[in-house]
Amino acid sequence: MKVRALCSLFLFAASFNAAAITQFKPAVLNAAFLFEHDPTVGNVKHSVQWIRDVNGKLRVMTEVRYDRNGCFTHINMVDKENTRIFHLVNKEGALTSFNGQRITGKINGRCEITELENETGQYTLNYNIRGLLETIVNKSTGEVVERYEYGNSQLPVRIRNYQDNTDQRIFYPSGSAQFVDSEIVSKRGESTVRVKQSCSYTVDGNADKCSLISSANEEYRGSILFWVSNHETEYF
Repeated sequence: MKVRALCSLFLFAASFNAAAITQFKPAVLNAAFLFEHDPTVGNVKHSVQWIRDVNGKLRVMTEVRYDRNGCFTHINMVDKENTRIFHLVNKEGALTSFNGQRITGKINGRCEITELENETGQYTLNYNIRGLLETIVNKSTGEVVERYEYGNSQLPVRIRNYQDNTDQRIFYPSGSAQFVDSEIVSKRGESTVRVKQSCSYTVDGNADKCSLISSANEEYRGSILFWVSNHETEYF
């Protein structure tokens, strides 16, 4: 698997260090899906996530600022692993970017991104009755590019990307009485990669520190990468 694809899988795994009884604001969770960062609970004003390799070298940094309704106003990502940078601004329903990857879009009154344009194309986004991201559709062809499937919780159990031909299944093994960690099994053609995550949490239900280990082996032997993420959260 390419480094970028594996890195994206790590970032995706880091997006679901969630409390089993915690309810996220849909706007916060959807932004985490789309822009590959950890969702946060509570009346969050500002969050920062750092992901470092086993030697302590910074690989990814994501910073998000929110308004009092839980809608993001700014998202800044610096991904050194894939030389990817973007700085997003949400101003009165218009999504723009500067100093990096070009991203534009439209956001409705529920803070749902309804239209998105980036370097790969133009898309429309659809949401389920709970306000969670369900499909991403190619605006030109009308074809579904990516589909999110849910169980009884807010967190997806399967994500299929028809454009990249990837199928990700997410499992949430029983952990402590309150929190669950996750394992993602991603298939692309004949290739299968697993990412297992284990986190510690703050008293408010947000992730504090997480370890992520990846392997192509079901028993996690011959591991490919081991990363650690740290988080900082500021509230209104």
